[in-house]
Amino acid sequence: METFTWARPSSITFLVQRPFGLYGATDTRTGKVVWKIRLPQPAKSGVLVAGDVVFFGEGNGKFDAADAKTGKMLFTFDAPANIANAGGAAAGPIAYLADGREFIVNAFGGNVPDRSVTGNGNCLGGGHTCDNPVGDAFIAFALPRTGEE
Repeated sequence: METFTWARPSSITFLVQRPFGLYGATDTRTGKVVWKIRLPQPAKSGVLVAGDVVFFGEGNGKFDAADAKTGKMLFTFDAPANIANAGGAAAGPIAYLADGREFIVNAFGGNVPDRSVTGNGNCLGGGHTCDNPVGDAFIAFALPRTGEE
C-alpha cells in the first residue's frame, strides 16, 4: 500500500492501493466465504463452473482452473507466453461436449479499455510482457477423460 499527502489541504492523507482481482466461493447457507483467490489485476473475465472445477481468466492472459470446493489452483495456462497473438483472458469461458469429450474454450483478446491503454505501450498483438495484452485468439482445452491424467 502506498501513502501520499496531497498538497492542499495539508491535513488530508490518502491511502492508495493498486487494483486487484478477486474470485471466490461463498457458502449460501451461512454467508461465509469458503475460499478466495486474489489476482494481481482487476477481475475482468466471466466464470464457468463445470462439475467441481471453476474456470476464469486474467487480464494478463493467464487462464486458471481451481477446485470449486477448496479453491486450490489446479491449472494455469499463460496464453500470451505460449500462443502467438493471444491477449488478455477477459471473456467468459464456455464448456461443450464433442465425441464424448468435454472442452473448455475461452477468448484471449483483452478488452476495449485495454486496447486504448496498451496501444501506445506496444502491447497490441499480445505479448507476455504486457500487463493487459491485446490479441485475437480462441483457445480450447480438452479435459481428461475418466482414467486419463
